[in-house]
Amino acid sequence: MKTCYVIGGGPSLEGFDWELLRGCDVIGCNDSILLPIPVKYGVMHDYDWAQAHKDGLRGALDKGTQVLMNTMTTGGKNKVDKRIVHVRTNEDLSAQNYLELSAVPSYGNSGFAAMCLAAKLGYERICMLGFDGCYRGRRSHWHEPFRNQGPAVYGRFRKKAPKVADALSTYFPNVQVLNMHPEGQEPSEYECWERCELEIFPSDPTMQIQSLTSELRGTRGPLQSEHVITWVYKTGGIYDQHAEKCIRSQYEGLKKTPCELQYVCLTDDENLPLPPGVRRVPLKYDLKGWFSKFELFRTDIFLTGQKVVFFDLDTHINGSILPILDLPDDHFYMLRDFYYPDKHGGSGVMVFDANQAEFILNKFLRHKDTYSYASGDQVFITKTVQPSSIPLRKLQNVCNDTIYSYKVHVSGGEFEAHECPILCFHGNPRPWDVRTK
Repeated sequence: MKTCYVIGGGPSLEGFDWELLRGCDVIGCNDSILLPIPVKYGVMHDYDWAQAHKDGLRGALDKGTQVLMNTMTTGGKNKVDKRIVHVRTNEDLSAQNYLELSAVPSYGNSGFAAMCLAAKLGYERICMLGFDGCYRGRRSHWHEPFRNQGPAVYGRFRKKAPKVADALSTYFPNVQVLNMHPEGQEPSEYECWERCELEIFPSDPTMQIQSLTSELRGTRGPLQSEHVITWVYKTGGIYDQHAEKCIRSQYEGLKKTPCELQYVCLTDDENLPLPPGVRRVPLKYDLKGWFSKFELFRTDIFLTGQKVVFFDLDTHINGSILPILDLPDDHFYMLRDFYYPDKHGGSGVMVFDANQAEFILNKFLRHKDTYSYASGDQVFITKTVQPSSIPLRKLQNVCNDTIYSYKVHVSGGEFEAHECPILCFHGNPRPWDVRTK
């Protein structure tokens, strides 16, 4: 497991034997950037601190440490050393800030920012060390403090820590965070991460140091794909006994597509088992039934520039979906009705550019109390997109030999199920009612 140690300034590290971490991947915060052992990455917020320690910082940079500084304290200018990478660090815990490497959310704490950086760089286990969250006796740091801020600052950080923990578990669900303390020291006051005694995990040789100059100035992190596969599951309907199996079946089927994919499931079920790497995003508007899929159009889930592909749970994936991934941008794609081609679009499969369809959600939220739900979500989407500046296209018109109907094409004897890359059930029977080998 790719592991790193994020070193804070807590007094529990006073007198710590740093040689224990030699051979490990270390991310230092402020004074921890200047440790006598190799430090792969460093994070700092305080420009005055950087000025006061510029000789030490230059020495660390000469040894290969990649160093980040908060642009808010410097105006984005390299006043200490041009090799320092400047990024936005703020309290915005949105998907855009968490998943883009051009921003590092921090809540004003360089340690929290370093943990976020570690997750973005692909570490699978983050070991916090020196995150005491309190004074130990009269000491606030293991080193001589640059500023004496008093105990109140730790109280503020303890209030903010659970928000950072929740965001990390939401956006990086497969990353383990361990809040460690040296042997003989008291555990950290941060209770939102698993607390344990220090354990040594050597560096993974496959984890190569990344150039933050190029990675952090890009638009997408190393864990992010251009294409996001999405599902929406609202409890209380026909999928309560089948959602897990439907998602897992599609997840396995999508492995036949020869490109990197990201997966997101919007749901109000906190306990729904999801396949590895599928990010769970809570539903927030409590919309009725299938109208919950309107939450796909929120702007706090995906990155601008990503292409979002939505599949109803009763869709079966038997082959590559590359034809729909390769569709031109700046369009909104829906199904063509399998019986009445000139009818409104179908929402069982949709493809659209991330963060460009919020107007659909906003309009529905304005009218949801008076809208005739019997008209269905796809009528609303069609009538909202058609007069907009985004062209509406029917998927079967632009993706030949890709999308089929079980009732029309398989039950009718035209094709076998396994011959249909994307097989839509759109009503009864459902996938669990039939065998789709």
